[in-house]
Amino acid sequence: MNDNRAVSKNFLEAFWEKGALSPFLAKIKEDNSGLQLRFRGNDTPEAITIYYNNHIVWKISKHTRGY
Repeated sequence: MNDNRAVSKNFLEAFWEKGALSPFLAKIKEDNSGLQLRFRGNDTPEAITIYYNNHIVWKISKHTRGY
């Protein structure tokens, strides 16, 4: 069963090591960064949102020509 809230595999792979968006994941993984990562695939366009203290820091969306 597919989860309609999940982001696409291609968008997710951009965050993996050496992906176009991997620097964001590296920043989140830093000790005591306080950043939280949330995936939202049911919005148009699909987006990954990064929060700090419950406030949006970055909202990265996938579009036909890039992010």
